[in-house]
Amino acid sequence: MACWFRVDRSTITRAINEIRPLLAERGCTISRDVRLRSPAEVVDHLGVTG
Repeated sequence: MACWFRVDRSTITRAINEIRPLLAERGCTISRDVRLRSPAEVVDHLGVTG
């Protein structure tokens, strides 16, 4: 994602860490050990886990 948006990787990590709790409040959780590297992987993962 950092390459797509031309930002440093740490910027993406910080954004994910800020967004994760907001998603969890709404019942959408992704385990920290899951690595989703593309939009297609996100869609696949959400399709499996709801």
